[in-house]
Amino acid sequence: MGNLYNNMGIVYKNLKDYNRALSFYRKALHEYQKENLVSGIATCYLNFGNLFTYHLDEPDSARYYYQEGLKLSKNADYTNQSDFYSGLVI
Repeated sequence: MGNLYNNMGIVYKNLKDYNRALSFYRKALHEYQKENLVSGIATCYLNFGNLFTYHLDEPDSARYYYQEGLKLSKNADYTNQSDFYSGLVI
């Protein structure tokens, strides 16, 4: 279910409905947390960070999610740690 919600978030982001995208990303995060899917949680944090950086102009929120995702990715089988580092240098 988390993947479905995450994909819906991507669809709404692409449609420039950022608040609805955020809502679906939150639903995805909730599902991933229930299932303890660390890579899914990290992906949600990356999506939050990107949304806050590029579309909602909330750099403090973006930084928080990039940092949290980076912490998770270091302790999990998440291979795209560079995505979080890239977000932090923006």
